[in-house]
Amino acid sequence: YDFNGMDRLEGTWSAMLCGDTIPLDVSFADPAAGKFTFWARIPKLRVNSKDTLYLSFAEGAESSFADSAKAVFKNEFIAVWHFDEGAETVNDASGNLYNGSPESLTVADEAIAGSALHYGGTFGSVTIPGTASGEFDVSVKDSMTFSVWVKMEGNELSRVIFGKGATQYHLMYLAGSDQKSWLYEAYTDEIFGTDSTTQSTRYWYKDSSALSDVWTFLTVVQDSSGAKMYVN
Repeated sequence: YDFNGMDRLEGTWSAMLCGDTIPLDVSFADPAAGKFTFWARIPKLRVNSKDTLYLSFAEGAESSFADSAKAVFKNEFIAVWHFDEGAETVNDASGNLYNGSPESLTVADEAIAGSALHYGGTFGSVTIPGTASGEFDVSVKDSMTFSVWVKMEGNELSRVIFGKGATQYHLMYLAGSDQKSWLYEAYTDEIFGTDSTTQSTRYWYKDSSALSDVWTFLTVVQDSSGAKMYVN
């Protein structure tokens, strides 16, 4: 694709799959470098078949692209953060307005897709205002899925990946002398699960492999029966 001059053009992107127009979001665009990151909502994938996703740019075309972008992360998503906007702003791609406030962060040199933010390890954060109550006020038995990409510089320091309050829930990396661990901890008055304290239920993923300087995909899935953690 010839991206020369695209930053001076007005128009809209669209996506088609199997002849159907599907929701599309452009979360990162660097026309000079010819780098774009697209997110599309694919309704289904056919078994044992190869489908082609077509992307096109129509100069001068007008469309409700903002509505299309929100439709990519509709319904099930509470919030989606790509960290594509630089070090001063974090937007919620779901359209639910859970935009973040970065502090003491820089733009990372690389990303798994688009752009990323660099945390110093012992400082720096993204705070999400308006989440003290409501959809983020999740109990240990509520159905919820968290997913995040992380890349750590060294694995000798423990650190929080994300969390809500000191006594609600958080995902951490814990450094140890014998075995490295990921920990998802949820605080509750009712204890259940394989590892518990008097205040919280803990779910561990032991990982003695090298965690440093590689992108790792972490997912926590919880429901009324407890939680499970998946790594890559």
